[in-house]
Amino acid sequence: MKTYRLAFILAIALLCAACGKVENNNNENPEPEPAVQRDLPDLSELVKKAGIVKELLSSSKLELAEGVEETDLTVTLTTGQKENIFVVTTDLTNEKLEAKVNISSAIKDIPTGPWPMSTLSYMANLSERKGENVVAMINADFWDTKTLVPRGPVHSEGFVYNSRFSPAWNKQGISFVAYGKDGKMSIDYSSAYTEATYEVPEVTGSGIMLVWGGKQVDNSSWPADDRHPRTAIGYTKDGFLYFFCVDGRNEGVSDGMTYDDMGSILEAFGCERAANLDGGGSTQLLVKNPSSDKFEIRNKPSDGYERSVVDAWAIILSE
Repeated sequence: MKTYRLAFILAIALLCAACGKVENNNNENPEPEPAVQRDLPDLSELVKKAGIVKELLSSSKLELAEGVEETDLTVTLTTGQKENIFVVTTDLTNEKLEAKVNISSAIKDIPTGPWPMSTLSYMANLSERKGENVVAMINADFWDTKTLVPRGPVHSEGFVYNSRFSPAWNKQGISFVAYGKDGKMSIDYSSAYTEATYEVPEVTGSGIMLVWGGKQVDNSSWPADDRHPRTAIGYTKDGFLYFFCVDGRNEGVSDGMTYDDMGSILEAFGCERAANLDGGGSTQLLVKNPSSDKFEIRNKPSDGYERSVVDAWAIILSE
């Protein structure tokens, strides 16, 4: 009988201890679970799905920061050209990452004449001196080569420097790229730019639409030999942003792409929308190399040197 009594008392004690633990846990504030870093898309696999790509010749990756990666691809196209492609992928669902428009430091207010222009390296170093951590940067809008005024709107840090479109040749100043207060990208045609858009903090103009609704836009009306260095920007439904550029005007090394070429690849990357930005000698992709902690242009600009531009898109990392 004593044995049963002792067993009963022990069981009651254990039950009370367990209840006490549950009660104590309810009174404590649980530690927040650490954010899980998402895997970035494997562009070396996705690019093979593009109808225009015949073969992937080489691929390399460079992690720039948590949620940001540069991928360099060399491919041959079904049309016979060889292309060197440079892409920065950013996970904009990472709260430490944001997109931002950069302009020349000489612009203090709404310009009344020609816009001062700067290289990406200059803009990146200026941002760094202001305390910003620039991870990557790509050239953005076209400009009128006579007046040196951007073809599309320019918003930076909530200030509207330009709200006009100046279309040219049916391929410049016909769309815009925006980054909203909700941390999401959007790309749309100029007809969608209204007074409400003034509230969007970061905006630049853009050109021909390459992907719309997840599908490549048909740009086959443009000549098949219209191959140049190209710059593009696109985003996916689930929050990945792409800075895309391809070298050109270097026969046999990198021949340059048509609009359809880029649209095919950006669709394969899973873009919901993508648009063409200024190309030619303006096509430039800058990153901060984690190994050297210095800014560098990753592609080979066709001018042979950094060209000054009116504005740029940057990826900023907050600590």
